[in-house]
Amino acid sequence: MEYLKAVLRKMTWDLPPHPALARYPLPLEGRGYSHAWGCTQSCAIALKAFWQYLREVSGENDYARYHARALAEGRPPMTPAEFYVARQQHKYSRINRCC
Repeated sequence: MEYLKAVLRKMTWDLPPHPALARYPLPLEGRGYSHAWGCTQSCAIALKAFWQYLREVSGENDYARYHARALAEGRPPMTPAEFYVARQQHKYSRINRCC
C-alpha cells in the first residue's frame, strides 16, 4: 500500500478538458481542480498507480528496473532475452522446496 501511495504522490498529469465541455464550467472549478476534468484526472492517476503496482507485484517491471540500474552503474545491460534466461536460471538452479 505504501508503494501505491508513493506512486500517487510522484505522478502529476495535466489532462486537457474535452473541447465540447470546456465552455460549460462546473462548480468544481476554482476549488482545487484545474479544469472541469479534475475528477477524470484523479481517476487516471489512480488507474496508472494501480497498473504500476500490478507490474511490480507480477515481476513485469524487473527488466526495466535492472536496465536503469545497469546504466546508472555504467555497465552494459543485458538484452531482455538474456535477462529472462538469467532470471530463470537463477530461479531454478537452487533447491526448490515444492517437491
